[in-house]
Amino acid sequence: MHTVRTFAFLFFAAVFVASNAAFGATDGAGITALFNRAVAAFNAGDMAGWEATCASPAAVIDDIPPHFWHGASACAKWWAAYQADAKANGISGASVTLGKFSHVAVHGNSGYLVVPATYTYRLKGKPASEAGLFTVTFTRQSGRWLMSAWAWADQ
Repeated sequence: MHTVRTFAFLFFAAVFVASNAAFGATDGAGITALFNRAVAAFNAGDMAGWEATCASPAAVIDDIPPHFWHGASACAKWWAAYQADAKANGISGASVTLGKFSHVAVHGNSGYLVVPATYTYRLKGKPASEAGLFTVTFTRQSGRWLMSAWAWADQ
């Protein structure tokens, strides 16, 4: 009898783990795909595409002044601040290349990821780059994923 209970426990535990792994993989793919779209929009200079990946409200932490944006239009405010900072400092041709996602987690309607990235640009006409790390949170609203917060840290 003890063997039957042990087998039943192990069987249902395996089914539970397998079903959660499948659920997480699908949802993990959803948040990584959304973040890839956000970065593609940034690289294309597509403000509307960028903003479409953001939840409202959202929060942003970055190394450009004023360093923190939050609320209903946080992503739009960040975009405007980024553009102003780039113009003031002679930055052009900016793009972000993502590394391998180092942490992806989904729990119900919330998600989290960490990914290294390289920010390349021209600084007063000369090539420049910075290595950094994105940490991003997500929320699922009306069946779709959106970024609820993100932070960039230079490495």
